[in-house]
Amino acid sequence: MQGNTFSVKDYIVTEEPYYEPVGNEIEIFEMAFRLRRPLALLGPTGCGKTALATYMAYKLRKDIQERDASVLFPYIEVPCHEDITVNDLVGRHGFDGVWQPGPLYLGAKYGGIVLLDEVVEARKDAIVMINSLADDRRHLPVVKNREILVPLDHFMLVVCYNPGYQIKSKDLKPSTRQRFVTLDMDYPSQEIETKILCKKTGINEEQAKYFVSFANNIRKGAKENNELNLQEGASTRLLVMASEFYQEQKRLGKKPDIKEIARVTIFNPISSEDTNRRTLEEMLKW
Repeated sequence: MQGNTFSVKDYIVTEEPYYEPVGNEIEIFEMAFRLRRPLALLGPTGCGKTALATYMAYKLRKDIQERDASVLFPYIEVPCHEDITVNDLVGRHGFDGVWQPGPLYLGAKYGGIVLLDEVVEARKDAIVMINSLADDRRHLPVVKNREILVPLDHFMLVVCYNPGYQIKSKDLKPSTRQRFVTLDMDYPSQEIETKILCKKTGINEEQAKYFVSFANNIRKGAKENNELNLQEGASTRLLVMASEFYQEQKRLGKKPDIKEIARVTIFNPISSEDTNRRTLEEMLKW
């Protein structure tokens, strides 16, 4: 059995994803794209950074194709980690000598959006390599091919990470950070977050408000650091999972067990400490 090989067309966002704006982030994203500036999305885990990028990949492609239907405009998302190398991002030659393009090479060649998720987790040499793509030079040195690739006008580099729990040694260098238009993101307001849960899962508004209110209490506790010792609070992503489990238990004809749902979709994912979990369960009773 052989694995599947993806083509550039497989990375195109063809169906409109649901995204609920919380401010002027769509306008800022569009302006950065038109001005050919890279964009950094900063915010807590699960607040909608990659959801925004995915939505904009669809929206920008749709706008471009109204003028030129031949444009592919792929959206390539790269989860960064400490072992990722320049070759992983740019490309390498295989054992057969055939060039295997990396995500940045594909993005520069075909346009579209390349998103480096949790970019600060990547190796320093890999991060520095993006500098030439992120400034006015807008070029990608491809040492392995002895070429310099100039990206299409409709190419955009986006990076995102959570600055809240990063240590200074893992932050972007000023020389890299100051090349990016930077958009701070946060969890939506209670009204918008309730709307997101209802829209994405079909949960009723009253129960959605309960989950959102509970999450806001956790976030407040995490910031104040009183009885909870958490790196972060409950994300919108976790609330969506909790709502899905609530709906699934109803579909199976069961009475939703809020405590069980909260334990497996909220408590356990945000902390492995028993003291934190006990405190969270007490908060659930409020």
